[in-house]
Amino acid sequence: RDSGFCEMGLGASKQEIAKSQEAVKRLTAELQKATADLHNVKGRAVEAEKLQREVATLRNNLMSAKNNLESTTNELKYAKKEKIAQDLLQSKLKAAKDAEQSQKSEVEKLKALLAAKEEQRTEMQQMQSVNTKLLQAAGRALNEEEHPTYGTLLIDLAYKRVYCANARTVFSQCEVWEKQRAFREKRAEQIGAQKAKSGVSGWPGTITVVEREDQEGTRMLIVDGQHRLGAIASLELKNKLPSGAETIIVEVYPYKGEAETAELFVEINKAEPVLSVDLPIENVGASPLEQTVLGEAVQMLADKFPSMFKPSMNCRAPHVNLDRLRDELNKAKVIGEHGLDTPEKLLQWLLDRNAELEAAGEENWLGKDTQARRNAAAKAEANKFYLGMTWSWIKPAD
Repeated sequence: RDSGFCEMGLGASKQEIAKSQEAVKRLTAELQKATADLHNVKGRAVEAEKLQREVATLRNNLMSAKNNLESTTNELKYAKKEKIAQDLLQSKLKAAKDAEQSQKSEVEKLKALLAAKEEQRTEMQQMQSVNTKLLQAAGRALNEEEHPTYGTLLIDLAYKRVYCANARTVFSQCEVWEKQRAFREKRAEQIGAQKAKSGVSGWPGTITVVEREDQEGTRMLIVDGQHRLGAIASLELKNKLPSGAETIIVEVYPYKGEAETAELFVEINKAEPVLSVDLPIENVGASPLEQTVLGEAVQMLADKFPSMFKPSMNCRAPHVNLDRLRDELNKAKVIGEHGLDTPEKLLQWLLDRNAELEAAGEENWLGKDTQARRNAAAKAEANKFYLGMTWSWIKPAD
């Protein structure tokens, strides 16, 4: 697929989705009709042979169209998520400026941001609903013996079902549970880059999905594994997906309320403890708005000082880990304590703390005078980034 798609506008993205949807819808109907006709002419060899060839051609065409719609859907979900919201926000702010409202207050800007994100979320949900129905119909037409989303059933344990699935299909048809930790494209890319270098086939662990019924039908919510699925989408976009890495194991649970879903999320992550900032628990984890502010501000800081951020949670000074920084800021309740209700405000607050550490001099944050600490201080000075030398600059709430 053309990687330039990521640079296309929202209108073009919608046109490509609509084109793929129409192809899947048409070919599904044609294959269903041809398959029915084939059943009706059994015993008439000439007609049956002709229809068998037609069914085989339609199956290949439908499989190709289904794969294309899945890939287009995943590309939009993976690479366009934030850009759509940004485009909508920019159009809103431009309209306001044209109306001589260029001096909008921070509160009004925040409202515009939230409205843009809500529009983007609604549009993505509508696209998800239509695509899922089309893709499931295509999946059933191609193979009636398998689940159209999860693939081959391995075992039904009553309290959950376990499947061997195609990752692209699962990612294209399932949504991320609303209280899941925020999806980060760079984290998915890191996982993908590590997988591309790995000699181990397949993926460790399972993808966990909860099925929730509502007025629109069954919603399939990813409770755990979104970044592994994102990594697969990233590798597919780059044509670097290793052989066998497209197959995953999926556990499917019935929905029994938000509290039990949150408990399931916490239990899954006990083996690899989830940070408190990402826990879907009130007054412990960050709220959706706080997640947005923390995630975007810390990412902007990482973009400003790329060499000072490391993927390891236990990286050494003067480096910091993006998730550890989000967690420390959340535990100190920095957003609420200082009224930092936009990513830009939090970024400026972080830069101010960094400047204060620089002005204070190393005698205030060097700690033990060892060669390792002096080497760290020298790197901090060379990069003008001091936040990784100490956590004392974060003022915990009383």
